[in-house]
Amino acid sequence: MRLRNLTAAITVTAALGLGMAASGGTASAGTGDAPAPTAPACDTSALRIAFDGKAHYSAPGEQIPVIVHLTNTSGTACSLQGFPDVDLNAGSDTWSLLHNNDDHIPVTLTPGTSAHFAITYISWQEGMGTEFDATSATITLPGATTSVTLPWPGSSIVGQNGATHPGTYVGPISL
Repeated sequence: MRLRNLTAAITVTAALGLGMAASGGTASAGTGDAPAPTAPACDTSALRIAFDGKAHYSAPGEQIPVIVHLTNTSGTACSLQGFPDVDLNAGSDTWSLLHNNDDHIPVTLTPGTSAHFAITYISWQEGMGTEFDATSATITLPGATTSVTLPWPGSSIVGQNGATHPGTYVGPISL
């Protein structure tokens, strides 16, 4: 009996270690045990995807959240889970944003309801390093094969597209 308990403990410990290694060494409560979505995945064509007006400006160098709303315009429920991929575009330059480490859970959208996610960025001003003058954002929802490109509502961004922990990133989809 002791050998079986020891084997089970080693198996659980190894699984936890592998999970942490796969996620970059950071354990995230809730993401691995998230319940399965109760509705089929939302197709991009079933959603109205829009920025929440203009970005709320603050002092240059501070982080500014820009909210993206996802509204189910179809006649049936659908689900989303995780992080959208976001590419900021400035002329011929593209910056694929990293995801933050926030937990995420499945979100089910009934017809007419909305979810959202935030793109957080650091506003740029002269003397703050490289400027990334974004003109649009290309958004691809989790599991989707089609993208939507929207005009960028924010100001110029401090260019950190080579950083491993940039202050500009994408959060998970939530209600």
